[in-house]
Amino acid sequence: MTDPLTASGRILTEADLDAIAEEVETSDYDIATLPKRRRGRPAMGSGPAEVVPVRIDPELRAAVAARAETDGTTTSEVIREALRRFLDVEQAERAQHAWTDSTNPASKPPPVRGATARRWHAARD
Repeated sequence: MTDPLTASGRILTEADLDAIAEEVETSDYDIATLPKRRRGRPAMGSGPAEVVPVRIDPELRAAVAARAETDGTTTSEVIREALRRFLDVEQAERAQHAWTDSTNPASKPPPVRGATARRWHAARD
C-alpha cells in the first residue's frame, strides 16, 4: 500500500492519521455543509462531453497540431472550434474574435464555407 499524501504532497504519518481520526470522531460535522466532491472533468456545454473517435490523415493531423501550437491551445480545442464554425454553431460567433485577433499577426481563421464564410468576410470588411 502506498503512503497517504496531503493535497500538497506531504506524506501523512500514523500520528497524523490518528489525529485526523480523533478529530472526526469528536467533532460535530454537518455533512450538508461540506463541499460536494466533483468527479471528472468540468462540463463543456449543456451536459457531459462525449468522446468521438475520428480518423484523420497525417497531413490534417499535422495541420491541426500546428494550429494548436500557433494559438497556444490544444488540438481538441482547435477541432471543436473548427466543427462549431463548419456547423455554424452559436458559440462560433463568440469565438470569432479569438481567431481574428488583429494584435496577433499569426492569427488567421480556419477555412470556412457557406454562410459562415460570408459572415466572416463581411465582418472583416
